[in-house]
Amino acid sequence: MSIYLTAIVKSKTATTAELRTILLDMVANSRKEEACIQYDLHEAAAENTFIF
Repeated sequence: MSIYLTAIVKSKTATTAELRTILLDMVANSRKEEACIQYDLHEAAAENTFIF
């Protein structure tokens, strides 16, 4: 069984750097899981928006 998930996270300008750090850590830890096939984080910097 495959699970596909898309999440869009918008941050306030003041917290973008902190959120980026948290999300990158989450991606790194998720990729370590045996069942993880793909886990990507994309950032639209002009909009303070992250998509994964």
